[in-house]
Amino acid sequence: MQSHRNKGFGKKKTASPDVALQITSMADIFTIILVFLLKSFAGGDLNIAPSKGLKLPVASTESTSQMALTIEISETAVQVENKFVVALSKFRFSPQDLLASGIPAELNDVLEKQRKRQDLIAKSNSDVTVDSKLLVVADQRVPYITLKRVLSTAALHGFSEPKLVVTLKE
Repeated sequence: MQSHRNKGFGKKKTASPDVALQITSMADIFTIILVFLLKSFAGGDLNIAPSKGLKLPVASTESTSQMALTIEISETAVQVENKFVVALSKFRFSPQDLLASGIPAELNDVLEKQRKRQDLIAKSNSDVTVDSKLLVVADQRVPYITLKRVLSTAALHGFSEPKLVVTLKE
């Protein structure tokens, strides 16, 4: 009787010396991991170091943080991007520092320069857009009139999306 065995069933195939590695799948996996890591770091908490003696308000939030122009209001000064702009006395502007409209002259000049700088960068680089975001790092004891003057001055120069920086309630 004849055997019904398949002719090549029991034989081992020899590996071809021209075997190439398939790295396309591995590259796809690494790309996905890289995108995941970049997205997870991009939405992290801001790391802002307020001046000594500054007490930030406490709140709870679910939103992600973003970088923007930073204005700090303490008991003794207003700073823009960690640079002194104008002195305060017990959180209040001196009447000599205010324009007829009630906005602080020095802060007005600094914010005008910041806006012109952003406009210039946006004109020379098409990937950059003019940003209207503003981070306000203010002591919880800042009176409303001081905060209003700072925000009004910022709004005059196109910084119309203020975000108040708070400490997270645990």
